[in-house]
Amino acid sequence: MNTAMRPLREQVADSVGLINNGQVCLVPVAEAFEAYADSIIAGNVPGINDWTEIFDPTDTIVATIHPTEETYYLVACVYYATIFGESPVGLTHETIAAAG
Repeated sequence: MNTAMRPLREQVADSVGLINNGQVCLVPVAEAFEAYADSIIAGNVPGINDWTEIFDPTDTIVATIHPTEETYYLVACVYYATIFGESPVGLTHETIAAAG
């Protein structure tokens, strides 16, 4: 959750935009995860006691980093807000199971 990297990401986006004569949009997923983790640490998220709970507990990687269904939804909400310029508050939280 390192939002300190945002200036570098913005610089890369600006450079890519110059190369392809287009606008590049940054989706602030890292910032959303950081805000969510801060809310958890502050005790403002009912049912979650530790910010590491937002990652998949079955992940066998040393640093558990894979999202859960809940955090995938957070990412989807951030994309929705970025693309449509509207708050996702009030949207359904239902998900569609992966094919298979």
